Amino acid sequence: MSEVKHIARLKTDDLSWFDIGKYDRTKSWGVPDWTRHLGVRYMLKGVADRGHCVGKSPNDSLNEILVKILCNPTPNEGGHVGGFLAKGSSRVWDRTVVDVYDGQFRLKNEAYQDVDSAAKAWYHHIDVTGEVPEIPALLDRAFIDLIYERFPDSSYYEEVFVDLNTSDAQLIGDFKNWLAKKREARGMGAPKKDVTDADMQDWWRYRVLALIDIDLFCHYTDTSISQATLGNLLFPDEFDIDVSERVRKVVRPLANKLMSNVYLAALDEQAARVERKTE
Repeated sequence: MSEVKHIARLKTDDLSWFDIGKYDRTKSWGVPDWTRHLGVRYMLKGVADRGHCVGKSPNDSLNEILVKILCNPTPNEGGHVGGFLAKGSSRVWDRTVVDVYDGQFRLKNEAYQDVDSAAKAWYHHIDVTGEVPEIPALLDRAFIDLIYERFPDSSYYEEVFVDLNTSDAQLIGDFKNWLAKKREARGMGAPKKDVTDADMQDWWRYRVLALIDIDLFCHYTDTSISQATLGNLLFPDEFDIDVSERVRKVVRPLANKLMSNVYLAALDEQAARVERKTE
């Protein structure tokens, strides 16, 4: 596995490259460790979900990251703790230049061709007539709502504008109203409680990180692995239970929860409040 240089050279019909033993270290991980490693996977999944670089030959930078993960999924190294998703302990932060660039990059996806056409037509009318027509409904809606509508599994932040010249009382009131409506639309509630040691032991016991990595491999190479094979890969020494059913009923639901933006943001915020666990 250490000599592999490209993800496309890894095959689903020969899974000897996969070693579940490389995930044993997750047994001793704390919240900051899980946050850091899940954050990288979350980023890779986000790129794949947007439809970029999926196929037999992902671009070199993403290929390098994914190959490193599969070769050494639990490196014992330092990293930025807290802030990958939540921007640290603060729950409010500025939109960055890369955020703007990423938004422009997303609009190049073929799923937004109608948006591009509508915007060009609207601006063309302004250039030709000098008049500003009514903004088409497609362009006047929340961008994040459009993303979630067309990519239901997307994981992005809500982005809003704030008028700093407005009084604190009005800003707080307006935000509470916006927050209630947005959470209702997303089917979300406020985070309930912190992750416990028992939770993290379950993640280790059920090989959740390993399944996330296999799913990323399949996504980037446009391949699939059967439930039975997944069960045998994750639990090679267990013979008294139906491991494929364990994957379906236990492991995958846990993996989906850990890779959701809401859960990861809450985990990231918790990581910013605790010290890194000593291995």
